[in-house]
Amino acid sequence: STYPSEIRIEPARFDAICNGYLSHSRPILSATEIGHFIPGSLYIILMIGMRFLTDYLSGDHYFKTTTEHQNLDRCRYHFKLFEAVSRKRADLERIVSNLI
Repeated sequence: STYPSEIRIEPARFDAICNGYLSHSRPILSATEIGHFIPGSLYIILMIGMRFLTDYLSGDHYFKTTTEHQNLDRCRYHFKLFEAVSRKRADLERIVSNLI
């Protein structure tokens, strides 16, 4: 298995990423859309993790793999990422609320 045992979410880096993204996209996004960055991110992370798991269980036909169990490792990584974002959710939502 090649997935990391720990995933850290760094709020300062997240803030910089959001500011960079919004420097170009703010004119086309509503405050509501910006406010959904965190719940939307969690949904996408979980959905992609489930897609990796489903592909692994069905024989790796959708996502290309180069190693055995790669989609299972990808799934596990996404589930750990989901947990990490969930743990920092309050901090990340505070950052987003300051951007609206």
